[in-house]
Order: sequence, then C-alpha cells, then structure tokens
Amino acid sequence: MTPRSAKQLESLRSERRIQILNAALQVMANQGYTHATMQEIAAVAGVSKGLIYNYFLNKEMLLRGILEESLREMTEVMGDVYTAGLTREKFIRIMDETFRKYSEESSYWSLYISLMMQPEPKRMVLDMMRGHEASYFAPWNEYYRQKGHPDPEAMTLAVHALFDGIMINHINHPTLFSLERLRAILLEFFI
Repeated sequence: MTPRSAKQLESLRSERRIQILNAALQVMANQGYTHATMQEIAAVAGVSKGLIYNYFLNKEMLLRGILEESLREMTEVMGDVYTAGLTREKFIRIMDETFRKYSEESSYWSLYISLMMQPEPKRMVLDMMRGHEASYFAPWNEYYRQKGHPDPEAMTLAVHALFDGIMINHINHPTLFSLERLRAILLEFFI
C-alpha cells in the first residue's frame, strides 16, 4: 500500500474536520449548545471522541469552528460588495442566497437563534462578530444613502432586523412565512 501524500492527508484532515463540524451542528441544534456532549457529537460523526479532540480543544472551540465556517460562507455570499459597493442586483443576489441558506441550513439558524438566547454562547458569538459590524454595514448604509433615504443607518438596521425576523419565523413556520412571498415584499419596499 502506497503511503498518502501530504496533499492527500491534508484533504482527508479537512474532510474529517467538516464531518465533525456538521455532526456538532446537528447535535447542538437538536440538544442545544449547553446539553450537547462530545460523546454525542462523536457518535453522530461516526468517529471516536478522542479524534474530535485532535481537531478541537473543547466544545467551545467546536462551536467557534461552526461560527467561523458560517462567517466564511457569508463573506463569500457578499462577494465584492465591500470593495465595489452594493447595487440592487447584488442586494437581490445576497437576499436570494441568504433565503436559500435559511431553507437549506435550518439547523445552523436554529442553533444561532438558541445561542443568542443563552448568556455565555451569546457572548462568544458577539465577541466573534465584534469589529466586523462597521465594515459589514458600510455597503448597506451607502446603498440607502445613494437611494436618498433620510436615515440610511437606521434603514440598514431595520432591514437586517427584518431579515432576522424572517429567518426566525420561516424556521418555525415555513409555510406561513413563505420566503417567496416575503421576497416580493422586500423587493417592492426595501430594495
């Protein structure tokens, strides 16, 4: 048997890390962060608990890995908005991709909602996001400023709060809070 190359080993390690993160997401979304155990995560991942500790020092670092992966994905969704500015077309693309994530990744969003309701995990989430708010909101503020809105910063916050509300309600009542119907309202009034 031929030994694996460094590239193959790195690829395997990356795949295993994602496998563990996905299992942790599933367990934490179903059990809650506080009640999730490394043993349960290992069982769902189909690996030993010891292997998880080769990748993550503790449960907090595992959660941090889930959150970092989500931030990386959202940065990809934003694309060149930070450098080239936000246009109506980009806004629609971001909204559509965000709504797709609400539908396809409801476990993550359920976990996110529950984390924001618990003091310690909420602190960790807010600590990770601290410092990103200004750069994140800047393109949105400029978008509404160019549209002539009298208070672009308030409009940006209102639209993001609206997206949060849509996410929470869609996860809990997907039929009633149809993303397609809500998308039409957002297009008409906010974009």
